[in-house]
Amino acid sequence: MKVKVVLSMLIALLALSALVGGAAQAKGGNLFGAIAVAIKEPGFGFSFNFPTREAAEERAMTECEIRAEGNSCRNIAWVRNGCAAVALRRRSDGKATRIVWAVAKTKQKAVDRAKEELGSGRGKKSLIFTCTD
Repeated sequence: MKVKVVLSMLIALLALSALVGGAAQAKGGNLFGAIAVAIKEPGFGFSFNFPTREAAEERAMTECEIRAEGNSCRNIAWVRNGCAAVALRRRSDGKATRIVWAVAKTKQKAVDRAKEELGSGRGKKSLIFTCTD
């Protein structure tokens, strides 16, 4: 029994060191983030500081699917070495009626651009952003 516990802990430590090592290696080069949004019901997911675009999008989708408790999640935006913002408007039933996104070097610029693009209109507005280091 002790062997199984020690083996499980060793596997967990190896997995963690691979993740940390990958992130540390990526810091010397490109870092990616992504934002996913549920279209039919409220929910979103985001990621930051991943070594690849694919890994960042996968994490954002996983987070979205957990929060949305459904399968209407879509990757909306991704960013490399910067910030992304997604602004959206939803009807009272939760369905997204307008989704826009912006990418910039700073959080404030990405957020301002997304808000400007969304414009005015009826419905509940939401804003999600992510930035890499």
